[in-house]
Amino acid sequence: MKVLYITAETPWGRGEPFVLEELLEINKYKDVHLTVIPRTPPREFFHTEGIDILQKAIWLPLFSLRFLPLVIKSLFCNKFWSILKRILFKSRTFLMSIKNLVVVPKAVYVANYVTKHNINHIHVHWGSTTATMGYVVAELTGIPWSFTLHRWDITEDNLLKQKTDSAQFVRCISAIGRNE
Repeated sequence: MKVLYITAETPWGRGEPFVLEELLEINKYKDVHLTVIPRTPPREFFHTEGIDILQKAIWLPLFSLRFLPLVIKSLFCNKFWSILKRILFKSRTFLMSIKNLVVVPKAVYVANYVTKHNINHIHVHWGSTTATMGYVVAELTGIPWSFTLHRWDITEDNLLKQKTDSAQFVRCISAIGRNE
């Protein structure tokens, strides 16, 4: 099975050591081919125990001109416009709409990647803009996806209804978060 993980920055940066631990455990399964694409990866690599995950990760900036041809191509797709409308009109605030729209070009690029590489499942950490990326990729490709909610991202409520409705499953790290 080919699985794509979308993180905030792991395996780069100092944050998300708990995500790195999860990736290291998943990487032990021989029948799982893991790929990791962070939303906004810094250039620094600190977690030396994650060197194996670094080999499975793709460093992409949040913005790149190489995303542009695929975004332009998407403009001719009704599904793309439907996703944009949901982001614009279902986001709780205007600022949240902007945050979500910022990750769309990268999500379009990742959608192309997962299609070319026959990814079977997408899993995302955080319910905010990383989940927006997973949501857009899944909606564009039809590939099943899931995500893990932590705590602040539940309170933020960034399109959580739309995301949970489209996800194969949603995981919360605590009973309090699940109840919320």
